[in-house]
Amino acid sequence: THRCILTVKCKSGGRVIEIEHDIDQRDFDDMWEMSRIRLRKIRSYVEDWEVDFFIDFDDKIYFIMAEIEMPEGQTHPTTIPSLIKQHLLYEVPYHDSRFSSRKLGNIKKAAKLWRKLHQSKDKNDQRKT
Repeated sequence: THRCILTVKCKSGGRVIEIEHDIDQRDFDDMWEMSRIRLRKIRSYVEDWEVDFFIDFDDKIYFIMAEIEMPEGQTHPTTIPSLIKQHLLYEVPYHDSRFSSRKLGNIKKAAKLWRKLHQSKDKNDQRKT
């Protein structure tokens, strides 16, 4: 089963305000036609972390991102589950806007970002050996 969620995010007063609301399939379909930015993802959970699988229009996963909601003022997670840690390619610094869902919804840009991160990780791994 799936859920249709309307998400509104905005910055105000130096913080991000996020409102999520379940909507029915009919409202989703009508709003999808109007939307300028179209994003498909499947969300799973690992402990308190959200793991988003970004899906292209051929139903293929093109990017995976795990995140946790942190209390206001906290900039680093206190723990990272081992399942996430063993597959971690890059730990995103707080406020790195390259990883917003809006930007990752651009499949070409997300693929370019993934390649850049993967190449950087490969170089770092080579230095360690």
